[in-house]
Amino acid sequence: MSWPRGFLRLTVGAVAASSVVLSSVPRIWLAEGGLPNVFRPFVWSDLYLSYEQLLGPGRIPYWDTVFYYPPMVGYVAGLFSFVAPNAMTYLALWTLLLAAAAGLGGWLLAGITNARTALVYWSLSPQLLLYGGANFDVLPTLVVVSAILLARRGRQLAALGLLAVGTLLKAFPAAIAPLELDRMRRDKMRLAIGAAWFGGVGLLLALPSLLAEHPSTISVPQYAQRSNFESVWGLAAEVAAATGGQPAVLAVGAMSVIGLFATYLFGVLPQGRRVRDPAVGAGLAVVAVLLWSRLFSPQYTLWMLPFFVLLGLPRRLFVALSLVDVLVFLTIYPLTLIRWAPEDPGAVVLLGVLGGAVALRHLVLIAVWLRISRAASAAREEATA
Repeated sequence: MSWPRGFLRLTVGAVAASSVVLSSVPRIWLAEGGLPNVFRPFVWSDLYLSYEQLLGPGRIPYWDTVFYYPPMVGYVAGLFSFVAPNAMTYLALWTLLLAAAAGLGGWLLAGITNARTALVYWSLSPQLLLYGGANFDVLPTLVVVSAILLARRGRQLAALGLLAVGTLLKAFPAAIAPLELDRMRRDKMRLAIGAAWFGGVGLLLALPSLLAEHPSTISVPQYAQRSNFESVWGLAAEVAAATGGQPAVLAVGAMSVIGLFATYLFGVLPQGRRVRDPAVGAGLAVVAVLLWSRLFSPQYTLWMLPFFVLLGLPRRLFVALSLVDVLVFLTIYPLTLIRWAPEDPGAVVLLGVLGGAVALRHLVLIAVWLRISRAASAAREEATA
C-alpha cells in the first residue's frame, strides 16, 4: 500500500514539529524550576537565558534593554515578553513558533525528494532533537530553504527578500545573497533592482531596532571579536593565547577572516556561477561560513541539514556529522554548566573529547565541501556535453 504524497509530507512535518517540542520540554521544565539536577548539565537554552538576563515580563528588546540578537529575533522576543507573564510561558510561545517552522521545513523538504529522506535528514535528525529548542536557528534555516526553492523557480527577487529577512534572524543567509545577485549580472537593471530590494527590505525591517535607545548594532563589535572553543579557530586562538600572547590570537583571527573571504571569492562564487542549481552555491556558502567561523555554537549544524536533502549528499557524511554533533553536545554543556575545579581530571577528559569532536566535525565539513564541489563539476560537464 502506498500512502498519498500529501499525507507523507504532512507526516514529515509533524514529526519535525514533535522533535522540536521534545527538544523544548526540558528547557521549559528548567524555566519552571523543576528540572532534576541530573539533567541540568545538558540543558542549555539561549531562549531562557535571554529572558532571565535581558528581558523579563513586559520588557521590549532594544527599547527597554540591550538585546544581543538580530532584529527579527528581537521583535518576536519583545512580543512574547509582552504577553508572557513568566519564563515558562515565554519559552512555550517560542516552542510553538519553532515547532511550526521545523514542521514547515519538513513539509517543504519532503516535497523535494521522497518523504523518507526528509524524515531521516531533518525530522528525525539528532541535531533537531538536541538543538531545535535551544536557540532560534530553526527559523533562519527555514528561510534559507524557502529562498532556495524560490530561486530554483527563477523568482530571484522573492528569494532575495527572504534572504534579507533571514539575515535579520541570523547573519549567515547574507552569504547566499551575493550568489543570487550574481545570477542577475547580465541584466544590469535587474541586478540594481535586486541589490536595492535586498538592502531595502533589510534596512526597512532593521530600522526600528536601529533607532531604539539600545540599537541592535551594539552587539556587532562584540560578536566580531568573539571566539569559542566549540570551533577549530576558537581552539587555535586558545592555544595561541597560551603560547604567543595577543599577537598570535590576532593572527588566528586574521587567518579566519582572510580564509573566509578567499574561499568565498575563489571557491563559492565561481562554482555557484557555473552551476544552474542555486542550492549548490548556497550549500558551499554555508559550509564556508562554518569552516572559517571563530564562533561556532553547536546548533549551527542545523543550517547544514537541509542540504543533505537539497543536494542528495551521502548518508555516510550525515552519520559522521551526527556522531560528532552528539559528542559535542555531551561535552560542551557539562563543561559550560558545571563549575569545575582547576585542572579537574573530569574537565580535562571532557575538553579532550570536545577538542577531538570539533576537529572531526571540521573534517566532515571539508568532506561535505569536496562532495558538493565534485557534484558541481559533474553538473557542469553534463551541461556542456
